[in-house]
Amino acid sequence: MENFSFSQIPQDTHQCSSRRDGDWLIWNCAQCAGYERRFNFVSGEMRTRRGGSLAQHTGSTDAADLREAFAETLCRN
Repeated sequence: MENFSFSQIPQDTHQCSSRRDGDWLIWNCAQCAGYERRFNFVSGEMRTRRGGSLAQHTGSTDAADLREAFAETLCRN
């Protein structure tokens, strides 16, 4: 079992905003320059660029973007 210290848990939580770019859902943090998380809803690939941030990031995606992405994915198959 790996050793873990509670001092390693990020104390800050930042809310990210989302947008859609083609097959990618993208979350950016207004507080952390360079933070970006991307999810490709077709391939299932997830990419994160932290930009040096140690904060915990959270966010949601607009329901309309999710419906549109899901509908496009179904039409491709």
